[in-house]
Amino acid sequence: MPDRWLRLFDQVARTVRPNDLVSVTVGCDRGPDGLLAGEGECGAFLPSDGGLRLVWRGATVHVTASGDRRFVHVRQSAQELLTRMADLRGPGLQGLPGPVLVGGVAFRPDAQRDAAWAAFGDGSFTLPRWVWGQADGRSFVRLTLVAGELHDPNEARALALEAAQIGQHADLETNPYACAHQDADADSTRWGETVHVALEAMTAGQLDKVVLAREATVRLDRPLDPDGVVQRLAAVERDATVFAFQRQGKTFLGATPELLVRRTGRQVTSEALAGTAADAAPQSTLQGDKVEREHGWVREAVREALGPLCDTLHIDEQPTVRELHGLRHLRSRVQGTLAADVHVLDLVERLHPTPATCGTPRQVALAFLKAHEGFDRGWYAGAVGWFDAAGDGCFVVALRCGLVEADRVRLFAGAGLVRGSDAQAEWAETRWKLQPMLRALGGTA
Repeated sequence: MPDRWLRLFDQVARTVRPNDLVSVTVGCDRGPDGLLAGEGECGAFLPSDGGLRLVWRGATVHVTASGDRRFVHVRQSAQELLTRMADLRGPGLQGLPGPVLVGGVAFRPDAQRDAAWAAFGDGSFTLPRWVWGQADGRSFVRLTLVAGELHDPNEARALALEAAQIGQHADLETNPYACAHQDADADSTRWGETVHVALEAMTAGQLDKVVLAREATVRLDRPLDPDGVVQRLAAVERDATVFAFQRQGKTFLGATPELLVRRTGRQVTSEALAGTAADAAPQSTLQGDKVEREHGWVREAVREALGPLCDTLHIDEQPTVRELHGLRHLRSRVQGTLAADVHVLDLVERLHPTPATCGTPRQVALAFLKAHEGFDRGWYAGAVGWFDAAGDGCFVVALRCGLVEADRVRLFAGAGLVRGSDAQAEWAETRWKLQPMLRALGGTA
């Protein structure tokens, strides 16, 4: 493999200006399965449905934005960056996705940002230096850098050897970590009080639904290497999208069941995932008025967001039951054909946040959470994923997740409140939703 890289590097040196950005891609034998760990930034985006799988290390360029126009600013900055980049590939790699930016946006842009989330911000995307990926059954390694770095033959050979090692990435350590779950229902009283306030707002006709979230803290007996957690999540949560973003010594990671939106050319895919019951609950639990109202609001929100942009939009007439993480969810799949080229970030902006993570009416629910939830969600319940120069991409809702800081992990879970909600039952739902991350950390609820 090093010789293949060196031939492409020689082509770069002869055909690309030293200050230009260039992406060099070579095929490899296997796809990604964990973080390309090392000093600095790295991450993973591993969907379960056959979409583009990515693992990355290092950053060639960062694109960040804040405030209400964060989507517009990211799209404009990224478009200029990606369209002027040279894209060189080894034989047989045409048709693979081109260079992508990976990252996400916070649940809301106007939060008083917790210091723990400072490295993530309102919206932040990375053009990775190294990418190890898989698409359509083909695996590849990609290096993106300033072309002038390849003019030194010794530097070029070192990079070629590093690329070969990435392509032969070995399985990572998967031993469980001992941890103490320091949740102990300490905040259940405050939770009950907040639920009561929410129900009063619903009785007064101010709210139809609000999704209240909480934090739980896990302390480990030693600092955590996120590699093992990512691999355990990918091995166990096979129907979820596993994601991880490591920045400035902190790692946001999880295994989410919820697709926000995927765009491939003019084809757009989304889903309504709302209405939850434990596996042990009677089947009738997912047939009651409360659950059906929750699900219906999300269906209509997706229809209102995507319908005006589509020539055709199909939403399942009846939701199906999706079993995941010890819970059952109502899911309605959404498929559409866009009437024009609409960037995936524009689709994310129209959809986010849905009633499944925020509530309805949206602005009233956001104001309620800002006043009563009591912590900064950061990227929890935000949108994470990737996009390319064509405006294609895939974003998921960042759920079933946690923020790792050395030997401390902050976990997040929420529950949708509607008229008739019971505070204890909703608290129990959040405990079920914490289970995937607790198992990956070696703990219990």
